[in-house]
Amino acid sequence: MEEVLIAGAGRASTRYSPITAGRQRTRTWEPSSQTDGSKGLNVLVPVFLTALFVPWLFNVGGMVISPYRFLLILTVVPCLWLWASGKAGPVRVPDFAVLGYAMWCAIGLGANHGADVGFQSGGVQGVETVGSYFLARVLIRDADDFRRMCTVLVTAVMILLPFALIETVTGQNYLLRGFTALMPSITEYRMLGRLGLERAQSVLDHPILFGVCTGSALALSFSVMGYGALRWRRWGTACLVVLTSFTSLSAGPMSAIAAQVLLLLWGWLLRPFKARWTLLLWLIGFALLFIELFAKRPLPNVLLSSFALDAESAYYRVLIWNFGSQSALNHPVFGVGYGMWDHPSWMTQSIDMFWLYPAIVFGLPASFLMFTAFLGSAISVGRKRYLSPRDYSFRMGYLICLAGFFVVGWTVHFWNATYVLFMFLMASGMWLLDVPEHKSHEEHGPAVGRTARLSALPVRHVATRERPKVSARRPAHGG
Repeated sequence: MEEVLIAGAGRASTRYSPITAGRQRTRTWEPSSQTDGSKGLNVLVPVFLTALFVPWLFNVGGMVISPYRFLLILTVVPCLWLWASGKAGPVRVPDFAVLGYAMWCAIGLGANHGADVGFQSGGVQGVETVGSYFLARVLIRDADDFRRMCTVLVTAVMILLPFALIETVTGQNYLLRGFTALMPSITEYRMLGRLGLERAQSVLDHPILFGVCTGSALALSFSVMGYGALRWRRWGTACLVVLTSFTSLSAGPMSAIAAQVLLLLWGWLLRPFKARWTLLLWLIGFALLFIELFAKRPLPNVLLSSFALDAESAYYRVLIWNFGSQSALNHPVFGVGYGMWDHPSWMTQSIDMFWLYPAIVFGLPASFLMFTAFLGSAISVGRKRYLSPRDYSFRMGYLICLAGFFVVGWTVHFWNATYVLFMFLMASGMWLLDVPEHKSHEEHGPAVGRTARLSALPVRHVATRERPKVSARRPAHGG
């Protein structure tokens, strides 16, 4: 029997018989964008993501060290060296913006509080900012790395779900108390319940942050981890992520969830329409212009008050914006540091608005650099053309995840593990910029349904031996 060799992309070669070829189902697979698909995810990525949900605290020389912060201290210099050596692809504008942001924060703290605070507190800020960002830039370099990272994150959310449900029903944070029984951990934070339930804090610093972190996995679970999966598994996993975030009972995370759900539905319902995202941007622009022209209140007040469960929270967010933006203008260069920002005495010192926080605390240059890093990452990846269906789906999950952070950042401040996760995820999709463009790939959208499931399977290229040509005439025999 004649045998031919089948070379599977990124897989070991196997023997194949032409007799059974007709009975084999044709399957295709999209090879890894950068490297061999058999390569496993660097062990530092799951260790880092796991460390984000370990609430232990260590005191070293007067500095509080958490597990993820300890890991970033060890890896920040090697990651920077690998980035500078070209191991993370070409340098990008967001890379320099992140470095500039960390430097300006340290300079601003030093100008406001002295060199000691600038070195220590600015150093911690820099390690969390630069370390988490460049950890993703260096270690997540292709679609396989990205998908495995998302799988680890979504798995962590699924593990936290039963404990969050118990906490929101009983008000008892058994998971955090278990960690605290072994080592000193973060403080258990109790807030007034809502809807007849308690607000789950789990292993993060605040219920709102728990909702933000777990909710950030929604688009990733659907468009990345769920790509090529059965429909019930894809939608079921996304619903469990939503349920986990909902246990925080916080308006901010719910607004991020709502934004992600609406964007996912828009992309899915209008997937045959190539310009659907351009259309959406125009619609959002016209809506904002309409509000600005015809609403009785300023545009920021209308938007900020829309993401609140009660009138008191909405009113307080408007106050933070009004007084906070004025404080940033009063101290434009270095901000106010960790001192008192310009607000009435009856307001608290808390600044529950991540996108305004850098301008108030570190100055307008820091705010500009943070927006440059965030928008530079999102816009550059969003403008990438001629992606394969799988990479297109992964890009959609990445961008919708960032959109959720953008929305919730106007109502919540990110700190500690939440801030580190935000910086890490912001850099996790930059590998898409290094994917070679193939004009044969259509940009109408990701493959869906059975086509997507088949596209996730290995490609099999069949090479057959060419049969020898046989003459039509019978050869003459001598005799």
